Amino acid sequence: MACPACGFDVDRDFAFCPKCGTRLAAAPPPAPEPESDRRMVTVMFADLSGFTALSETLDAEDLRTLQTELFEQMSATIRRFDGFVEKFVGDCVMAVFGAPVAHEEDPERALRAALLLHRRAGELGERWQARTGRPLSLHIGIHTGPVVAGHLGSEGDAAYAVTGDTVNAASRLQSAAGAGQTVVSHATWLHTQHAFCFEPMGELALKGMAQPMSAYRLEAALNAPQSTRGLQAHGLTSALVGRDKELEALQQAFEQMRAGQGRLLRIVAEAGSGKTRLLTEFLERLQAQGRLEDVAVRRAACSPLGERAFGVPAALLRDAWGLDTRDPDDTARQKVAAALVGLGVQEAEMQALAACLGHVLGLEGEEAHTRYLDPERLKQQIFFAVHAVVERRLQQSPVIMIVEDLHWTDAASLELLRFLVERLRDRPFMLMATQRPTPALEAWAEGVGAQTVLRLDPLSARSSDALLDGLFGPRALPGALRQRIVEHAGGNPLFLEEMARGLIADGLLTRRGERWVYNPSVSAVQVPQTVHGLLLGRIDRLPAPVRAVLREAAVIGPEFDEALLRGVASAPESVAPGLDSLLNAGMLAAMPAEDGREFRFRQGLLQEVAYQSLLLRRRTELHTRIGEALEKQCGGEPRRLEELQALAHHFRLGADKPRGARYLVAAGDWARGTYANDDAIRDYMQALEILAASKGNEEQRLAVRERLADVLAPAGRLAEATQQLSAAREGHSADGDRVSEARLLGKISALRWEAGDRAEAQECLTTGLALVDGEAPHIERAWLYQRMGELRFRNADNHGALNWTQRALAHLEALEGREGADEEERRNARAAAALALNTQGVALARLNRLDEAVAQLERSVAVASQADLPQAECRALCNLGVLYSSSHPQRAIEACERGLETARRIGDLGLQSRLSANLAVAYCTLTNRCDERGVGAAHAAIEIDRSTGQLDHLAVSLVVLAQIYQCHGEAARAMQHYQEALALAEKSAEPQLLFPCYEGLATLYLDADDGVQAERYMALAQDTCQRAGLDPDALVVLPFLC
Repeated sequence: MACPACGFDVDRDFAFCPKCGTRLAAAPPPAPEPESDRRMVTVMFADLSGFTALSETLDAEDLRTLQTELFEQMSATIRRFDGFVEKFVGDCVMAVFGAPVAHEEDPERALRAALLLHRRAGELGERWQARTGRPLSLHIGIHTGPVVAGHLGSEGDAAYAVTGDTVNAASRLQSAAGAGQTVVSHATWLHTQHAFCFEPMGELALKGMAQPMSAYRLEAALNAPQSTRGLQAHGLTSALVGRDKELEALQQAFEQMRAGQGRLLRIVAEAGSGKTRLLTEFLERLQAQGRLEDVAVRRAACSPLGERAFGVPAALLRDAWGLDTRDPDDTARQKVAAALVGLGVQEAEMQALAACLGHVLGLEGEEAHTRYLDPERLKQQIFFAVHAVVERRLQQSPVIMIVEDLHWTDAASLELLRFLVERLRDRPFMLMATQRPTPALEAWAEGVGAQTVLRLDPLSARSSDALLDGLFGPRALPGALRQRIVEHAGGNPLFLEEMARGLIADGLLTRRGERWVYNPSVSAVQVPQTVHGLLLGRIDRLPAPVRAVLREAAVIGPEFDEALLRGVASAPESVAPGLDSLLNAGMLAAMPAEDGREFRFRQGLLQEVAYQSLLLRRRTELHTRIGEALEKQCGGEPRRLEELQALAHHFRLGADKPRGARYLVAAGDWARGTYANDDAIRDYMQALEILAASKGNEEQRLAVRERLADVLAPAGRLAEATQQLSAAREGHSADGDRVSEARLLGKISALRWEAGDRAEAQECLTTGLALVDGEAPHIERAWLYQRMGELRFRNADNHGALNWTQRALAHLEALEGREGADEEERRNARAAAALALNTQGVALARLNRLDEAVAQLERSVAVASQADLPQAECRALCNLGVLYSSSHPQRAIEACERGLETARRIGDLGLQSRLSANLAVAYCTLTNRCDERGVGAAHAAIEIDRSTGQLDHLAVSLVVLAQIYQCHGEAARAMQHYQEALALAEKSAEPQLLFPCYEGLATLYLDADDGVQAERYMALAQDTCQRAGLDPDALVVLPFLC
C-alpha cells in the first residue's frame, strides 16, 4: 500500500510510514462474531450542520457526491483512531470506540477523532465552497457508558451494533452541540480531562432523558497531557522491586514474634499492588535462610463468593492437618483425632475439642453434643477449642497464620481471629493478613495491640523501569515506549505486568534465544487506561471458542473444576482445548486435584471482567445450570456450608430465585447455629429481598423475618429486630393466625424489656395472651405464661412470677393428654415446664420459702433430665447450688458436680463456669476442702470466663475468689480481685454484683485501718441497696439463673 502523505510503498502491517512517519490507516476491525456481550464503550454521533438547507440548494447528484466524500473522510478518520463505524443515517455517522475490540484510552481516541473530524470537514467545505456557498461544519456528541454489543438481524444480514441508553445519550448530546462543536458527557470528561481542555456547560435538559446531564464543550487537546494513573488491578508474578523498606519491616515483625511478642501484621493496598508477591518473597527469603524450619506456617485464602461462618479457621485447620474437602467424613475425623493426639490432647478433653472443631470443619455428626448448645455458648466453645489447639501448637514451635484477601472473610472468622491475637500477645504467634483498604477492617484492627501495618505505595518510576528491565532486559524497549508504559502504569505492578504480556501477545516483543527483541513492524502497542479496559482487551483478542470458555468459567467462580464447566458449557467439546489455551496465555493456573483438572483465575479482576461482559440473560442461564449441576453432585441434600453457599449464590443469580432464597435461609440457619450473626443477617436479608420480589411465598417470607429478628437482637440491632417482628406479626394478623401473632408478641416483649420499655413489654405479653385465650389450648400460650412469669421475677414481683408460672404449668398439664402431638412438640412442652419450674424455684427463694424453692428446682431438674434438656437441667442445678451453698454444703457440692458433669458432657463452657464458681462457694463455706478444691474451682471459673470472653460472669468468679482470699487473710490478692470485679460490675450497674464488691473493699480497708476508704465503700454499698430497693441480706454473690 502507498503512504497517503509521501507515496512510499509500505507493508500493510506497518502502523507508521517508515519514511515520513505518517500514521497509516489502521486495519479494519476483525470480522464480527455471532456473540453478544456487555461492555463499556464510548459512542460518538457526528452530524453535518445545515444539511436540510444544503439539500434544498444542491442538485441531488452533487449532494450524493458530497455525502460520499464526507462519509469516506469520516470513516477513515474514525478508523484511524481504531473506532468502529456502526452506521450512517442520512448525514449522520454513529461510531463506537471499545467494541468489538477494546483498545487503549477509548474515550481519548474518540475525542481526538472528533477534533480531526472538525478539521477535515472544514477542509472539505473549502473545496466545495463554490458550489455550496457556505462552509461545512459538524456538530458532535460523545458519551461513555455500558452497552450490549453484538449482532442484530437475521443470520444472513446480521450487523454488529451496540444498544443501550449510552447510545441515546450520545445522540442527544450531539443535538445540543452547535456548529463546529463537540459536547461530551461527564463520564467521558472524567476519562479525558488529563489530555484535553473543556468548557463546562452545566446540566442540560435533553429530550428523552429522564434526568439532566452534566456536559462539557471540547476545546482542544492539551500540549502537555498530564500523566494518567492506574486504578483497579490484581496480582503480580514478576520480580519484586521497590519494596526494601517493607521487607525490613516484615523482618523486624518476625524477630519480635520469635522473641515471644504475639502480633498482627497487615499488608494493606488496592488490588494488584503486590501484597501477595511481597509476602511470598519474604517467606521465601526466610525459608532460604533456614528461619522457618521450626515455625509452623498455616495459610488460608478468602473467596469473593463469600465465606462460610468460621471459614478462615476451617481453612487453617485443613492446611495444618492435611484435610481435603473431598475426604470422607470418617477419614477427616480420623485425621483430626490423630492431629489432636499429636498435640498432646488427653482423652478426657478429646471428645469436646473434636466435636467443636468438627463443627467448624463441617464434620459434625447427629450425635455430637454441640447440638445441645445455644448459639452463644457454641461460639464460646469454638473460640475456646481453637485457642486451645493453637496454644498446644505454640508449646512445640512458633506459629504464623497467613490469611489472604481478608476483606472477603466472614464476620465470625474476624471475631475469632481478633480473639486469638488478643489472647496470644505474649506468645510466639503472628497473624499475617493481606487486604484491600476497607473501613470495616480498620475498625476491626483498632486497638488490637502489637500490630504492624504496611500500606503499599505505588512503585516509583525508577522501580517501574527496573521491573521492565527485569522482564525484558536492559534497552529492549525504546525510550518513548518505555516512558509511555511507565506513565500509564502509575506505579501499579499489575499494570506493568499486563502491559508486558500485551506487548508479547501483540508481537511487539519476541524472544530470540536469551534476549527479548522489539519488533516495530507490527501494530501499535495497546496500553488501556484502566485495568478493566486492559483485561477486556486481552479477552477480546482470544479466539471466540476460548473466549466463551473463559466467560462461562467466570460464572462458576474464581476456582472451578473442568468436569463442572464441561457439564454447563454451551460447547463442551471446546472446554479442554480452551482451558489449555488459557493456561498457556497465563490467564488460568492449574490446581492440584485427585480426579480430573481444577483451575483458578490468576487474577481475581480478570474473572470479574469476564463475568461482567456476559449478557444478563446468559449469566442467569449459566447460574441456573451450575446450581442444578451442583445439586446433583451433592445428591440434592447439601451437607456442608460451602455447598449451601454455592447453591444459594448460583440460584440467587439464576432463573429460580425462590430456590436460591431457600438455600440462603438454610445457610443463614447454619450460621445462626454457630452464633455467626452477621453472616446469618446477610443471608436472611438476601433471602428476604428475593422473596419480596416474587409472589406466592408470604408464609416463607414471614418465617424469614422472624429468623432475621432472632439474630438481629443479639447483634444489638434491637430496633431492626423489632421492625422485622412487627412486620411478621402484621402478616400473621392479616392471615388470621392468632397463635403465631401471639408468639411474635412474646418476642417483641423481650426486646422492649431490653430497650428499657418495661410497660410496653408488659403490654405486648398482655396482648399476646388476649389473642390466645380464646383459642384452643396451645403450647404458645404456655410459653407466654412462662415469659410473663420471668418478666414479673425480673420486676421483683415474686408473687406474680409464681402465679403466672403456675398457669403455665397448668396449661401444659392440660396439653399433655392431647393426641397427635409429635416428639418435637412434646419436647418443646417439657422445655417450657422445666423453665417454669425453675422460675418458680428462684421466685420462692426470693420470698425466703427455701424448702418450696428447692422442691420446684428439683422438679425442674427431673423434667429436664427426662426430656434430654441438659441446659435446662444445668440451669436448675446452678440455682440449687446457690440455695445449698449457705446451709447444705454437701448437697450444694453434689448439685454443682452433677451439673458440671452434664455441662462438660454437652460442652457448654458458660454453664461450666457458673457451676465451678458455685462449687467453690460450696467447698469454702462449710468444709475444710477450700484449699484443696475450692480455690481450684474458682480459678477454673475465671479461666473459662476469660477464655470465652464471658465478662458478665467473670465479675462473679472474681468476687468468689476475692472472698476466699479475704477469708484466708491474703488481703493483697483479695484487693486485686475485688477491684477487677468492680470495674466489670460498674459497667453493668448490676446491684447483685456491685454490693459484694463495695462491701468486700470496705472490709479490707477497715482491716487496714483506712477509715476514709472503708467509709466511702460502705456508703456506696448502702446506696446500692437503697436505689435497688433490696435488703442487703438478699444480695447473695451468686445470681440466680431465671
